[in-house]
Amino acid sequence: MPPPPEISVYESYMKSEKLESEMEETGEGGHVFWFGKKDARNVLFYIHGGGFVLPLGNFYPSFLGYLYKQLDIRGVDFSIAMLSYSVYPDAPFPLVLKQTISALNSLINAGLSPQRIHLCGDSSGGNVILQLLSHILHPLEDVPSIALQTQPFGSIILMSPWVSMTADSPSHFRETGRDFLGRKVLKEWGAVTLDYIASFGDAGKHLTPYLEGAKAPDDWYSGVQALAPYVLITAGEYELLLDDIESFLKMFRTRHGEVTYFLEEGAMHVSPLADGFFNETNRTTPTTQKIIDWLEARCKATEQTK
Repeated sequence: MPPPPEISVYESYMKSEKLESEMEETGEGGHVFWFGKKDARNVLFYIHGGGFVLPLGNFYPSFLGYLYKQLDIRGVDFSIAMLSYSVYPDAPFPLVLKQTISALNSLINAGLSPQRIHLCGDSSGGNVILQLLSHILHPLEDVPSIALQTQPFGSIILMSPWVSMTADSPSHFRETGRDFLGRKVLKEWGAVTLDYIASFGDAGKHLTPYLEGAKAPDDWYSGVQALAPYVLITAGEYELLLDDIESFLKMFRTRHGEVTYFLEEGAMHVSPLADGFFNETNRTTPTTQKIIDWLEARCKATEQTK
């Protein structure tokens, strides 16, 4: 089972909103928390952030519950499957990737078309999605494959993705107090993963592109558009990760012609979640609305598919 605090966070929210809670074990030690019915026509598969160090925070169910309700209001047949995964010190790479693949295969094997699965991850959750794409394009030994059956995912949303773990790009040194993350914390979190990989010596060097998308070779993502025709990347003007995100974006766009980039002015890291960090109730951030509009369009587009 997931750690009791994570279960409590999820169940407390669902109870407060009078929604039915449902947890599902999906293999490799991972679990899925559901928002909405499991047989919905479209599923948002969500991977939360936290630097692979922090467990599920109580602001995640609140944010995802809001997305679920807004899509329901707009008449979209939609549910959310949020991955509960292992964190440090119990999650050496590539365990979280394995948990992600196991959960997605569980959805697909239950009859859900990959075209109706929309992947979304914030910060290190976005990192995991890029690990997944990298693994499909460049399979890792001892990591299971994913049962896409030549079908692409419906879409991908990367919210302030963590694409470099060394915290050394210029934006990391422009600390203005407008981002809730600091360089010291980012560097410490990155070291948790990078030190583990470094312990393998030369044998671990080939793993850099899987973990740090901004440092991948120019041709690393060749073929990625066939895996997910539509990608949305969001960022905040004042976040420390901004230079890394935009460096990655520039390279990624050379291999994917349908990438939408949304930069929110005056915003910090993962702005849609920031209100939860600070116990505010405003859900009208421009990035949040962009994500809702994006999901509505992409989900309704699948209505034309079998």
